[in-house]
Amino acid sequence: MKKTVVKVMDQPEIRRVRRLSLVWVVPFLAIALASYLIYQQFVERGLLLTLTFPEAKGLVPGKTELRYQGFKVGVVSHLSFNAKSGEFTAHISAMRDLEPLLKDHTQFWLVKPTASLLGVSGLDTLLSGNYIAMLPGTGKPKRDFVARRTPPPEPVPEGMFMVELALHNLGTLTEGSPIYYRKVPIGQVHSYRLDKGGDAVILQLTFDKNYADLVKRDSHFKDVSGIKVKADLSGIKLDAGGLVSMLTGGLQMDSPDDSPPAKYGQRYVLDKERRFSHQVHLTLATPTFLPKGTPIIARQHVIGEVVDSNDSGVLLGFNEEPINPFYAWIAQRSLKNLDATTLLHPRYIRLLQGVDGRHQLHEQPPLPGPHDSELLLRLVSAKKLADGTPIQYKGFTVGEVIYSTLQGEQAIAEVSIEGDYRHFIHKNSQFHSTEPLQVDASFQHLQLKTAPLETWWQGAIALTPGTGAAAPYNSQFQLDPQQQALMQTVTLSASPPRSLPADTPIHQHGFTVGKVVSSTLAKGGQKAVITVEIRKDLAVSPLSRFYWKPPLDLKADLRGIHMKVADLASAVAGSIEMVQANTADAKSSRLLFSNRQSALAVGPEVTLKVPLDSDVQPGIMVKYFGNPIGKVVSLKDSGQYRLLTLRFDGELGQRFARQGSAFSLVTPEISIAGIKHLDAVIAPYIAAVPGDKASPLQDHFSLSPTLYPHQEFTLAASRGYGLSVGAPVWYRDLPVGEILSLSLMPSGKGVYVKVAINNEAAHWVSSSSQFWVKAGFNASFGLFDGLKLKSDTLQSIAQGGVQFATKGAGKTVTGPLPLSDVAPKDWQHWAPSAVPAG
Repeated sequence: MKKTVVKVMDQPEIRRVRRLSLVWVVPFLAIALASYLIYQQFVERGLLLTLTFPEAKGLVPGKTELRYQGFKVGVVSHLSFNAKSGEFTAHISAMRDLEPLLKDHTQFWLVKPTASLLGVSGLDTLLSGNYIAMLPGTGKPKRDFVARRTPPPEPVPEGMFMVELALHNLGTLTEGSPIYYRKVPIGQVHSYRLDKGGDAVILQLTFDKNYADLVKRDSHFKDVSGIKVKADLSGIKLDAGGLVSMLTGGLQMDSPDDSPPAKYGQRYVLDKERRFSHQVHLTLATPTFLPKGTPIIARQHVIGEVVDSNDSGVLLGFNEEPINPFYAWIAQRSLKNLDATTLLHPRYIRLLQGVDGRHQLHEQPPLPGPHDSELLLRLVSAKKLADGTPIQYKGFTVGEVIYSTLQGEQAIAEVSIEGDYRHFIHKNSQFHSTEPLQVDASFQHLQLKTAPLETWWQGAIALTPGTGAAAPYNSQFQLDPQQQALMQTVTLSASPPRSLPADTPIHQHGFTVGKVVSSTLAKGGQKAVITVEIRKDLAVSPLSRFYWKPPLDLKADLRGIHMKVADLASAVAGSIEMVQANTADAKSSRLLFSNRQSALAVGPEVTLKVPLDSDVQPGIMVKYFGNPIGKVVSLKDSGQYRLLTLRFDGELGQRFARQGSAFSLVTPEISIAGIKHLDAVIAPYIAAVPGDKASPLQDHFSLSPTLYPHQEFTLAASRGYGLSVGAPVWYRDLPVGEILSLSLMPSGKGVYVKVAINNEAAHWVSSSSQFWVKAGFNASFGLFDGLKLKSDTLQSIAQGGVQFATKGAGKTVTGPLPLSDVAPKDWQHWAPSAVPAG
């Protein structure tokens, strides 16, 4: 048996190799994918926040967005309702990037379209729907919020100047209410809020930088919202700003010149007291107290009131700066001088300008001195005149009664006349008291006279200035002198006749200076003779003119109806007005004209002869290029004609009463060609064209068929061809004239056609001219040419017409020219010579 030899080897070295098995890759991938999905879901889910709203109107889950500066940063995921509080909670999923902006004072509100008088907002929601807006705030991080009911005030834009205004209540003011300076809007209310204590409303007022320098440290603001109504015996006064301030409120601001500019954010307080543009401090002659608001009256008008009163004096506020010097004293209210402005003030301040009061408030009224601008007069009357009774001239207040005293059996009134009206006071001036209502009734008429309503309580005194030497200082006059002015009798004639009842007043400068005594017919009813009485101290000279003023002046034309009502005293029968002309005419001074223009007319009248059947009446207008220059004042029939008398306004008679003037009666004409003279539809009128200024005067005219410069020619035709008066005359198819008349020849063999051709074309008419009828419609038929139709203008179709052409030179026309029914051959190539051969 063989023996096997075994070789002992060294002990093997065992090593462990750490290798990651592929089996573990799959779990690792699964974990990584799960982690990514979790992170992705966390990122996409974003932040969760809640907003509490009082109602869910306008909130739609999945649609209503959360926006910041117009960019979508979230959306409402769902809504929940709290039954205890009745509020809704919107759960919003927002972007993670929004987290730094969510603080304690971050604000949210719902944006929806709104419209107001100041504008429209939220228009972008009309397409995208309502959305939630946010305004970042400060504080600690927060996720749960309560939404605002209204948007927060926007920050003041850069470049705008801002001040604050504190007021007791907001009233009608709102965001956007305007701020006015001299009625110009220079700013607006930016926002408002309650102060911390809730005692006042704080407004932020913003101004454009161009107006910032107008806001001064001592500026005052006044609420001009709405409409303020003030009613008293003098009438009703409305104080209102613009339409925006009436409906949405507004503020008015002043800008004192001597005040430095305001600082940004300066706070003002709304004036509770009425502000005045001028203030004057008066010392007290004797200690007294006047409550705030006590009125200051000058010449029957309230011009200010007491702003403050204390031991040192009285501060007066004026709407306008009073004229210096002035004298102010304390007046007592009485039943005689009762006025609506003094009902609540037993004492008030009266002010007389022109007398130096040395800036004191006096207890006694003043007496103007000889060197004052005011003139002192004394009126003697049977009874006391109320303090402040106005002295009036033509309705204007020229003075007033200062006070009255009793001297024996007479009352003496001290009267002050303003310096500007001193020249009205003469030695023979008269003063008459005016009653509030005067009634003069009889079986023939009822006459009422009323004074202005503001003088009904204390009346007024009317001044008649008079003439002669000026009245000296402290002159004495009798009120309502018993001696009546002597009357003179004047006889007036009116054509066409006019009947005026007895006692119809005669006025001069608004004063009654006479009356009508009687009126009768004369000359077979062609005119009226009116007897009047006029004060003898008023001279009736050749310069005097009289015209009738109707109680109702009514004018109607295509532009509308114009109505003017006379005063109440003449409302029944009208009145006669007496005026003075610039030129003397004894004949005109005894005529009763129909109006003021006719009475003051200068120049001759014109007599115009028209056919007897002409539709004209007195009063129709005379016009020049459509403008009234006079009228027909009378007419008279004479044989086969009617004679019209034309009277021109002012000095136009000198222009139209000359040789070469032309007058034409204009009436409306309606035809197929249209309507002519539409301005004569209401009433016909006389159209006039003046002659040359160098032509001699002429006062008799006949109607002219045309008003343009022309020459007349006669045409002889075998028949009328359907022509009519007014049909045009043509030259190369352009109208150059018209047909004036058509008449039969004395022999009966034909017709004469008289035409008028304007001067521009008349010199082309010569013996070589040919005239033919211009037909409006022609038709011809040929075997080879067929049917040919030719039509002219609508006017020539309706009226026909005459056309002419001239070939070469010819002689001057001395007789009728033939009128053919066909046009000459090749007439379009004819041309006349410059001057017809003689």
